[in-house]
Amino acid sequence: MKSLALALLLVPVPSLANPAPQLPMKFTLSVQQGAATRTHQLLLLDQSCGSVSEKSASHEDMIDVCADLVQGEIRLRVTWAVRQGPSEYKTKWESLVARKGLVEVGRVGGTRLKLEVQ
Repeated sequence: MKSLALALLLVPVPSLANPAPQLPMKFTLSVQQGAATRTHQLLLLDQSCGSVSEKSASHEDMIDVCADLVQGEIRLRVTWAVRQGPSEYKTKWESLVARKGLVEVGRVGGTRLKLEVQ
């Protein structure tokens, strides 16, 4: 009986303590205001958040993105604020998007945010 128990203990088993590493999700964020387009990139792991902030005398971008993998799709939670000169635009939204997917939000004919998942 001792030899049987010992043989079972020596069989290799995948380690539950070391799960496979997560692949990061790469996001390209493009802010379009008039003829100007500003492009930012973020890398996020599952169940994480990141932010992009850019400020100059003429404009300001503030984008917060949270991403969770949900049954093969990515659940996004985005808060976005942009300023160009005296004009400001703010929005907060959630969406499901597939890898290699695209979400575009903003004012029709105005300021837009395009979020692409690589």
